Amino acid sequence: MPRKAFRQAIAAEPTGFDLEGRQTGLRYFECRDSLAAGTLMRFAEVFSALDDEDGVDPAQSAKAGMAAIPAVKDFFNSVLKPEGRDPFWAMINSDDEEIGLDTLVDIAGWLSEVYSGGRPTGTTSDDTSEATSSGDASTATPSPAGIQTFSRPEPTPSSTS
Repeated sequence: MPRKAFRQAIAAEPTGFDLEGRQTGLRYFECRDSLAAGTLMRFAEVFSALDDEDGVDPAQSAKAGMAAIPAVKDFFNSVLKPEGRDPFWAMINSDDEEIGLDTLVDIAGWLSEVYSGGRPTGTTSDDTSEATSSGDASTATPSPAGIQTFSRPEPTPSSTS
């Protein structure tokens, strides 16, 4: 019976971004290492629907844009670590910080790329698998050498004294 195990890759480095406000200055916001696929799909679905609305009545387009606002808020609340959510929204909601919607959209776009696979993950094994023998010296099947493989770091065993 065919079977394959799917494991979550470990982030090579923390995910986060710097946001600069006029009053607060530059502030770092740390994000989760990974994001649930459903959250990312809901976010992408809202924005793909906006892209598909060429030639649509401007009132309909504005209504679709308004529908995207909760998706953006949910997205940021999902990606930001809990301790960063209140300071982030305080900066976004402050007229004194002067953070524009274009900046918010840029951050969301970058984060969606990061979470959809546009960032390096944890360590991988050697570039290719070692060649293996089928045991009968048959040349009918291609050699697995040259197939790129990935692995997770092995957990360290606990020491007992």
